[in-house]
This record gives sequence, C-alpha cells and structure tokens, in this order.
Amino acid sequence: MDDKSGLAYRFALHCAAQLAGSGVRTVVASPGFRNSPLLVAFHKTPGLDVVTAVDERGAAFLALGIARSQRAPVALLCTSGTAVGNYLPAIMEASHGKVPLLVLTGDRPQELVDTGANQCTDQTKIFGSHVRFFADTAPPSGADHEANHAGYIVGKATSRCLQPVPGPVHLNLRFREPFLPSAEECARIEAEERPRPWSFFGSGSGPTEEQALAVGSMVRAAKRPLLLLGPGCYGQRFLGRLCELSARTNIPVIAEAASGIAFCENQSKPRLIHRAENALEAMLDGALLAPDLFIRIGAPLTGRAYGRLLATSALPQLIFEEWGDAREPGFHPSVVVEGNLEAWLDTASAWSDTTAENAWVETLLAFDAKQEARIDTHLARNSAFTEWHFHRFFERQLGRGVNLFLGNSMPIRDFNSAFPRTAKRMRLFSNRGLSGIDGLIATATGVAYGSSRETHAVIGDLSALHDLPSLSLLSSLRGKINFTLWVMNNGGGEIFRMVKTAEAGPPEWFTTPQEFDLSAIAKSFRISFSRVHDLASLESIVPETFANSGVRLIEVLAGGEPNVKIRKSFRDAN
Repeated sequence: MDDKSGLAYRFALHCAAQLAGSGVRTVVASPGFRNSPLLVAFHKTPGLDVVTAVDERGAAFLALGIARSQRAPVALLCTSGTAVGNYLPAIMEASHGKVPLLVLTGDRPQELVDTGANQCTDQTKIFGSHVRFFADTAPPSGADHEANHAGYIVGKATSRCLQPVPGPVHLNLRFREPFLPSAEECARIEAEERPRPWSFFGSGSGPTEEQALAVGSMVRAAKRPLLLLGPGCYGQRFLGRLCELSARTNIPVIAEAASGIAFCENQSKPRLIHRAENALEAMLDGALLAPDLFIRIGAPLTGRAYGRLLATSALPQLIFEEWGDAREPGFHPSVVVEGNLEAWLDTASAWSDTTAENAWVETLLAFDAKQEARIDTHLARNSAFTEWHFHRFFERQLGRGVNLFLGNSMPIRDFNSAFPRTAKRMRLFSNRGLSGIDGLIATATGVAYGSSRETHAVIGDLSALHDLPSLSLLSSLRGKINFTLWVMNNGGGEIFRMVKTAEAGPPEWFTTPQEFDLSAIAKSFRISFSRVHDLASLESIVPETFANSGVRLIEVLAGGEPNVKIRKSFRDAN
C-alpha cells in the first residue's frame, strides 16, 4: 500500500470534524473527483447533513436559502474548474446580503496550474472582494501539524463568515492523487484519528455610554421621529423588539411589507404604516407632514419616493447599520450608527420619555387605512385579472406560520403595493442583497429545507426561466419539503413597461417576451402542476392543498397591459 494513500483522507476528516465542531449543520455538496476526500469525510461525520446538488449554481443558491432560514453558516463543496465559477452569483448575493457561507473548493496542486492539466484553472482569490476571507492550502504531504492545521483553517474561516461582518468565505483545498485509500484503510484511519476542534469566539461591539447618550438626545429632541424599515431577512426576535419599541414610544414605523414586521410573531402592536411608498409620496406632494427625523434601520427602501424625499429636503437621518456598510446611495448627509443592533436596541430604553406627536401619528395611520380601502375599490373597478388581484387574494391561501419567499423585479413591488393587512404570522425571505432574478427557485428551496416549514415562493416567469435547472433540485427533495412555487407569467420583463426607457422603442426590446410550457417542464421533473387565470381559479385552491409535504408549481397567468394600467391609474388617482 502507498503510504501516501491516506493523507488526503486524514486531512479531510479533520476538516469535517471542525465544521461540525464550529456549529455547521448542513453541507451542500456537488460530487466530483478532486473533492472526493472531503465528500466521503462529510458523509461519515456525525452532525453534518449532506445535501447533494448536481448543478453548482443552484447548489450555491440552495445553501444561501438554508443559511437564511437557519440564520447559521452553511458549507458548500465542489470540485475544481468551472464548477467553482458557478458559485459566483450566489456568493455575490451572500456578500451583499450578509449571509454566512463557507465555500470549500477542491483544486489541483499549484504546479499543474497553467500547464494545460485537465479541469485546472487559477482558483486563487477567484471570488475577489466578494468573500470576507480566503485561504489556499497545500496538498497534504504528511508534514507535522498538518491535520491540526486543517481544523485551524476551517475553524478560522467559519468564524470569519460570522464576524465581524457575516458573509461568504473561501477555502481552496488542494489535493494530489491518490485521494482515497481502500475501504479497509479508510476505516482504520477513522478509528485512529481523534480530531479536536478549535474554538473561535467573537462579539459585535455595542455602543459606548457617550454614543448612546448622543443618539438618545437626537431622538428625544425630535417631535415627529419616524422609523423606517426596508426589505431584509430580519430575525423574529429583532422584529419583535422593534414592535415593542414603536408601541412604547409612539414612534411610527414605515415598513415595506417585505420586511416582515407586519407578520412577525411578537404580539406588541407597533404604530405601523403598511404602504410605505404611498405615504412617502404623499409627504413629497405635501399631502402629509414629513417627519423631523428619519431613523432608518438596514437597507434603503425598494421604492424611489424615500430617496426623492431626502434629496429635496434637509431632513436629518439616523442610519443604524449593524455591519458598518453605511448604505446611503443618495449621499444624503446622515448620522451613521454602527455596531450590534441588538445592543443598540438595549439603549433605546432611554427613549422611554420620547413621544411622537400623537395627532401627526394618527394622521399617518388614517392615511394608511384609507390606502387599504382605495386598493379594494380600485381592484373592484378594474375587473381584468392582474398581479395586484393575485397578491390581494393570495393571503387566503396561506396558513399561519408559513415561509413566504418573494422574487425580485415586480413580485416584491406588487406584494408591497397590494398584499392585504392580515393577522396571520409569516416569515418573509428575499434576495435583496443584489436583487438579481437568478437562483430564486434554488434559494427558496433552501428556505424550505432549512426551516422544515410550509414554504411559498412567488417569482416572475423570467426568474423561473433563469433557474429551470433547480427544478431538478426541487424534485429530488420533494419528500423532505413542503414547497409551492407560484410563477407570475406576464410575458416577460413586466417591470420594463413601467420605466421611462420603455418609451424609447417597441416593448419587446425591453420586456424579453418568451414562450415556454411550464406544464410540460413540471411534468418532466415529476412536479405537480396547476394554473391560475382568474380569481375563481385562485380561490378554488384551498389551503388544505398545502397541508402535506411535496412540491407544487402553480402558474399564474396575468396579462401585461392590464397590469400596467392598474398600477399607473392607482398612482395617477392618488
């Protein structure tokens, strides 16, 4: 037996043990030759759930969804070459969305790079600035401390994907053949090795007493402070604390529906304005009195009214950014508060003597209630089945405690505009880091798998077209998830009918019309299929349809021109 035959496997066992010891529960693996030592070690390590995904692009978005739902790091494993490049879109989203991913790529020895060796390319720092940390290991050679170094580098990388700024990290792990000894030798090595995982501790910084006093005095000086919460995958505890803060201080919250605060599990009733864009546009037009202090938490809002309001005023703005991104694309001079958001919320007890002007708050709430009534009236006057009709009545199909994943482009905007107020508790997810339309099926599948909850995803037809290979992923997991994919089929590129560039030429220049048969595609992947074309067919799908595990694809046919008309006519009548 070659005495080098077990080196790669020993190294891999220590990597696997460290993953489990660092709290990683799930590995999404795409099998290959160069990553085979790690693949075998991960499958044999207690505490690691290995999910197989053939397509690396979909695998990466699947891991992204699992990490979002579990709020914990997930590992990705692939072989060398183009397999690695397929991870890039999801890594970009994870970087901007602050999602912890631990990317492990198998690779050839350094001396084979640029020699024409098969499936070999330069993978060094291939993801550039999109990862928080990168390390490149030499092929195991039997050197002293090599196995312990495997645990060290994996432990360090896992820590760096959580602190100080959550996001993806990349370990490029090089191996020489032979990758695995005989089964008997593998068993002997497993019995001999006793990996001892490393521990890394980090903590997000909270405010100093002086900082807390400065922020508190700014808030207390305001007569009309307003909290703004944009889209994001916020934790239930955090949303609950915001609700409690609003209820206690009377500070109203303008929040996109996609933030999830209206559906969180906390029972405190915040002073919540559901229709963010409508309220901000009314402030722009002078129909509503603007606040004298904006307190924004997280990302800017999806719509444009907020940015326009800041650009045309000298309103002060406090931006709370946990990870120090200071996201302010309009460059409005602001006070940026960086640090652990939970720790900053602890200091908000000092705002207890803050009370927003009640008459102003009541005016905002009355305006918001009026918008709800206007939507119902507007939908009744426009009888053609549109995406607004779907979102307005979709709520009836959803049970309590479900996950709802919102696609980008029009689905998230229409949800913000038309989804009704509801007492149902739900958890909302989206890929708003870079707002791409790729990988959405895979990400939503990951949300379903990582949470073990009934999950619904609403995406556009072009988003579905972008991610058709992930239907195979859905199919393979059908016995482990309860998942319904709603595809809004409006002929492609609906959002480009709404922007001024659409006036520069024929609609098909921008809307990328397409024709594909979703029913045939669903059948080929053995996925249950149905179609919705009006309110009657939508309401005929009873909530019990979604009670059991399985995968369903529902195509929603909503014509393009009526969609444009109902949105524009509502805005013009405001």
